[in-house]
Amino acid sequence: MWAQAAIEFLTKTLNFACETACRLNEAWTSIALGTVYSHNLKQHQDAIVYYEQALEISRELGNRAIEEDVMFCLSYCYGCLKQRQLAIEYSKQALAIFREPNRPQVKGIALACLANAYWHQKQYVRGFCLVVQSLLILFPWQSVDSYIILKKMVEEITQLGKKVIQSHV
Repeated sequence: MWAQAAIEFLTKTLNFACETACRLNEAWTSIALGTVYSHNLKQHQDAIVYYEQALEISRELGNRAIEEDVMFCLSYCYGCLKQRQLAIEYSKQALAIFREPNRPQVKGIALACLANAYWHQKQYVRGFCLVVQSLLILFPWQSVDSYIILKKMVEEITQLGKKVIQSHV
């Protein structure tokens, strides 16, 4: 499985970054490991460990852009784990870092993270409305982030539809 190969490679890369005291590479590699665990393996609790490492390093380095990215990742994981309050808090913190008007992508991603948190709390209408707002800012054909948001929304709605149909059959 390619995810396992990615984990092995990234773990070696992380060890090398730690040995050479390259904190920036350590942060980016931790984010990459978190992404494999979260998005590919759906092991959100394992992903949180790596994302928290990256968050600590980004704060140590004063790198607000990495801090913002990691907070969105943490929001996503906590939303998937049905810990809505933590998911919302991380999204709000990330959004507070960059409220610049020339960065609409940040707002779009924040709305998508909030949508994920509400969706996993079975607040489907609120989650759906937030993801639609997100996609009005981030058109799916303009960036990878927005394409992933659209794909995730379609998957979630399809799963919900199947549950509704099964419960009525």
